[in-house]
Amino acid sequence: MKNKILLVLTLVTSTICFGQQFNYPKADKIPFKTYIHNDTLIDSYFWMRDKYSAEVVNYLYANNAHADAEMKSSALLQKVIFDEMRGRLVEAKDTRPSKNKNYYYYSRSLKDRDYPAIYRKKDSLTAKEQLVLDLNVLAQQYMYFSLAVSSISPNQTLFAYAIDDKGNNIGKLFFKHIDGDSLLTDTIPAITSFIWAEDNRTFYYTTPEPKTNRAYRVYRHILGNHFSNDELILEEQDKTIQIGLTTMD
Repeated sequence: MKNKILLVLTLVTSTICFGQQFNYPKADKIPFKTYIHNDTLIDSYFWMRDKYSAEVVNYLYANNAHADAEMKSSALLQKVIFDEMRGRLVEAKDTRPSKNKNYYYYSRSLKDRDYPAIYRKKDSLTAKEQLVLDLNVLAQQYMYFSLAVSSISPNQTLFAYAIDDKGNNIGKLFFKHIDGDSLLTDTIPAITSFIWAEDNRTFYYTTPEPKTNRAYRVYRHILGNHFSNDELILEEQDKTIQIGLTTMD
């Protein structure tokens, strides 16, 4: 009998949910034609690609307000579930050290911090730790922040890192002198991958194609030179192929 009652309640609840009309913000349909491969494609929401336009921003705000209103009655339950899930996480922890030459590198996550900090120890895990880079400090300057590329120079003195502030896996490249805790003047505005040469002053990097973000060019840079003078090593013409740089031990 209990199973039958439960089945009826489930069916009634499902019928109510499917029959309910939600008064959510509706996006305008503005047909946009694209011609490709002898076909005509019509995208009614092409206007949303301009994510910084007033129309797109206002539409997102309207949806957020609608979601808040719909979920208001369950706010307490949301907090209970969130606190329970967070309570199962170990928020303060160190990653397993990774050895590079005579240094051990690891990152540390702290409670109530969004990003980890990178540290290292020389020769032994019992040695005094040295801060390489605190991502929380860097992130304060950006609305969106992600570390797209990071690499230690072969002589362990320079830390190269690229900051992605748009979410497209393309980063602006910077160089930090670890012991001096200072930045070099060298910067590259947009890269997708990076490798050091063994002389500690030369490196190679790939750049994205303007429209597609496909990594299609490889450049060589020597520290101290302006990036506009970098030598183009390779350009991949095939639109179906993109380039990535890596090193092998």
